[in-house]
Amino acid sequence: DPDSDKKDGGGVRAEDVPASGPGTFTVARAGVDAKGRGSAYRVEVEDGTGVDPDRAAEEIAAVLAHPRGWSHGGEHTFRQVADGPAGLVIKIATPATTDRICGAYGLKTRGEVNCRGGEKVMVNLKRW
Repeated sequence: DPDSDKKDGGGVRAEDVPASGPGTFTVARAGVDAKGRGSAYRVEVEDGTGVDPDRAAEEIAAVLAHPRGWSHGGEHTFRQVADGPAGLVIKIATPATTDRICGAYGLKTRGEVNCRGGEKVMVNLKRW
C-alpha cells in the first residue's frame, strides 16, 4: 500500500511536507461535545498540506483527553468548537507559516518546531 507510511491524523509523509503554504486554514467540524463543559478549542489545518482537518481533530481530541496529558487525570476537560470563542486555537501548518505566526510572538521556530503564542498553538507539519 503506497499510503502505509502516512500518519493517522490525515497524514502526509515526512518527505512530502511542503516548506510553505498559502497561510489560509480550514476549520475542523465541531466535536460531539461542542456544547458541553470544559475549555473550548478549535482545530485548523493549513490548506494544501494534505492533512484532513477532521481526522486531525480526532487525534488531537484523544491527546487532550489522555489521563497523563493535559486533562490532568480527568480534572480538566476540553470541548472542540468550530466557531466562536476558543481558549486554544490549534493550527497545523507548514514550516514557513509556523515560523511567520510564531515570529509574531517573538519566537524563532526555524522551520523545525512548534510554539504557542497567546491562544494559538502552532503545530509544525514536520512534527505532526
